[in-house]
Amino acid sequence: MFLEGEQYKKLVARSGQPLNTAEQAKEEKKLQEEAKARRKKRGSGLFTRTFSIGSADDAMLFTHFENRIVGEEEVNGRRAWVIESVPKADRKPANDHERDVLSTRQKRWVDQADYNEARWQAVVVGDKSPLKPGTTFTIEFAKINDDAWLGTFLSIDFRMEMMKFIKGAGRQESRFSKFQKFDVQSTITVDAGTAGGK
Repeated sequence: MFLEGEQYKKLVARSGQPLNTAEQAKEEKKLQEEAKARRKKRGSGLFTRTFSIGSADDAMLFTHFENRIVGEEEVNGRRAWVIESVPKADRKPANDHERDVLSTRQKRWVDQADYNEARWQAVVVGDKSPLKPGTTFTIEFAKINDDAWLGTFLSIDFRMEMMKFIKGAGRQESRFSKFQKFDVQSTITVDAGTAGGK
């Protein structure tokens, strides 16, 4: 998931089984503490401002955006539906994250065979952030070894402006490859002295 604009991993199951109530509470506490630390870090310094568009979750997509299928395309040799999400004009953001998300127009390419997201793209259309209209984020996913869907490509074409006199533009591109499957085997041994044995 994304937490305060940055990726965050939360333990939700162990060996395919949901966590017990105590473990769930512990993970939720860790999440809240990390969110607080990230907010504090983000708020310090002269040039600190994050732009968090990465988690327009399903609920937000349905309540804050108009969504429609606009066609079909091929992504990495697979057919996908193209879904366009445009912010609803009457939606007012409740917080900074919602303001950032609502300043984008988004597209999703959904694989027709597996119903997984094959590509996601967000284009900044609003002017409520340092990132200017036209800034584009693109992530592509591929089914690796006919098994798991993983991110294979990320690009950011950005235009920014801060305090009217700091302006910039650029492109960052990353490709991910050579994915490998691995197995982990572990053995738990208990010392009889620490387990109450004699």
